[in-house]
Amino acid sequence: MISRAAIIMCARTYIGTPFHHGGRAKHYGLDCGGLIAGVLKELGVPHTDAVHPYTRFPDGNTLQAIMDASLNPTCDKCAGPGDVLGFYFDRPGILQHVGFKTNKGILHVYQGGDKCVESSLSKRWQKRLMLAWKVPDVEPKDDFDVTDLTDLSDPLRYVERSLCCG
Repeated sequence: MISRAAIIMCARTYIGTPFHHGGRAKHYGLDCGGLIAGVLKELGVPHTDAVHPYTRFPDGNTLQAIMDASLNPTCDKCAGPGDVLGFYFDRPGILQHVGFKTNKGILHVYQGGDKCVESSLSKRWQKRLMLAWKVPDVEPKDDFDVTDLTDLSDPLRYVERSLCCG
């Protein structure tokens, strides 16, 4: 079983790696898919990765198929540290970006950030959140850990989360 801490610690070793579309080289250049693929590879998790036909404007269906082939879909409200989050940028409903959820927010790499960074899961990112996946054989987490909630002021968010997470 893989610990959530191991996923995050491995992903943090990519911080500072420059953004390079289609890149898969730690410390030299990668994109969001390259980050996920690199961490899974380092942890020995079997995974699917495809740079081609990964175009400049990725087809959301292809990116989602790649994530679905390697990871276990989960409820985005239930995602915890070490899980993979999926976002859209300018095309609502079309997956365009992925990154790891951490205890501090999200660890990801994208052109607008120029390099791999760990940043807060701000309202800008929260409103673009579409999907989430768990790494296979990841340790379970406490589904009712309120510190994972993004908005503690909204009691319905807690109820929604507890219902979807069982």
